[in-house]
Amino acid sequence: MKAMEKLVVTGKVRYLGVSNFSLEQMKNAEKALSENRLASNQVEYNLMTRRIERDLLPHCEQKNIVVLPYRPIAHGALAHPDRKLKVVMADISQKHGGATPAQTALNWLMSKSNLLFPIPRASRPERVAENVSSTGWRLDAEEMIKLEEAAISL
Repeated sequence: MKAMEKLVVTGKVRYLGVSNFSLEQMKNAEKALSENRLASNQVEYNLMTRRIERDLLPHCEQKNIVVLPYRPIAHGALAHPDRKLKVVMADISQKHGGATPAQTALNWLMSKSNLLFPIPRASRPERVAENVSSTGWRLDAEEMIKLEEAAISL
């Protein structure tokens, strides 16, 4: 971290971010920094993989550290949900102008915290357009709870 900090001081990089750091690793990294702070942590996070909610996400929110969730659509599983999650997402789609399951999954992340900036895959131009359309609206608290409960039952 001292070497990374030196890159900021010399103007070679603007901000320091980490990837897949646990809470303990983040705290150790923060202690090692003297002139800068961590700007982000890139971790796996989505409706189906939520372990960061126990300790890492609250820490990042407290310290104003951005979280960059990768695999926000769970390798496509959230773009093609089944069972109860499919029913919940269909109901949400009707309320939000035909939002796709992938858009709903991305919006869930952005509605969860203002410090979450998901990194969705965009292998084709139509996926880029779909991803962009996940913004500009917010799930309400009841929709968030329904999605979370349906995802737990998977």
